Amino acid sequence: MNSTSAVRISRTRPTTPRPRAHFARVRARIIARLVEHGHVHQLSIGNGFAVHDIERDLYGTSLGVNTETLDPARHGHEHHIYAISEIVRAAASKRRSTTVCPTPA
Repeated sequence: MNSTSAVRISRTRPTTPRPRAHFARVRARIIARLVEHGHVHQLSIGNGFAVHDIERDLYGTSLGVNTETLDPARHGHEHHIYAISEIVRAAASKRRSTTVCPTPA
């Protein structure tokens, strides 16, 4: 086969957008149904679950990959760490705002 008759394989992604909110709702419904039907007796999840959700909400990525196009995001490898930093910053801010200072007598 010469190069002009070679079959080209398309490597394009599907054009149908995959909204993040839709997947989150579907995931929540599936887990809820499993619990309701008695298939799940205990659910053990760590902070990683929350970090992935926060990263997706802040940057639209999961471990640096765009969740809608599935393409690597520019500087996406930093997004997970940035999401963790935002969580730490928010927790510190909350601790400062709830600290009670003694009033002088």
